[in-house]
Amino acid sequence: AACSPVPKSCSKPAPSFGTSITAFDFSQKLLTRTIEEEIFAKSQKICYNEFWKKRTEKVDLEPITIQKTEDFRRTRYGLCGNVATNGCGAIAAYNVLNVLGEEVSFPKVIKGLRKRLGMAFGFGLLGTNIYSLMAYLASFFRLRICFIFLRNRKKLKTCDAVIIHYYWRFKKRIGAHFISGIKNEDGDYTFYNYSAVPRTASLDSFLMNMKKEHELPLWVIGIKRKGQKI
Repeated sequence: AACSPVPKSCSKPAPSFGTSITAFDFSQKLLTRTIEEEIFAKSQKICYNEFWKKRTEKVDLEPITIQKTEDFRRTRYGLCGNVATNGCGAIAAYNVLNVLGEEVSFPKVIKGLRKRLGMAFGFGLLGTNIYSLMAYLASFFRLRICFIFLRNRKKLKTCDAVIIHYYWRFKKRIGAHFISGIKNEDGDYTFYNYSAVPRTASLDSFLMNMKKEHELPLWVIGIKRKGQKI
């Protein structure tokens, strides 16, 4: 007897090992993906260049309040470092320069510090050489250097701005940081790049509060415009 045909409802589909694709479709998708990635990379580069263009061309520059940004993470500081992790000294100098009327772009600040071997320690991974920072600022301002243990902070009262260099400790981690403080009309200072938002306080109370936060301020650089007595 002839075998009856297998009903369609009982027939099993052939085993599938994934979606099939022709060589043409594969090459087309690969080309499309490559083009999209290239367009994205160019757009990112344009945004990055626009960021630095504004930093370079803007006359009335605002202080930098946040260090850990994507733009700064992609900006080299020394041979091995980057601004987001190691560039607090350059940011402090930049803030002081521009708030006190010196129109200096951030790339020029980095260039000025590099000329004075400001990133020689650890090829930039250990931040900014404080002596190079002082030498750079001295080309614009008159300085009053205060080693905190000497307790001679009274000499800083006539300064227009300060830069504080301190060490911090958090659990098992330790590190160092630079922040800038700009004097206001009432005599208090506004401190930048210390926290998420600028803080305003007198210099003495700010330094006392730092010690409570397990932070050890070592150097205070008093800054005065040239032509004025310190």
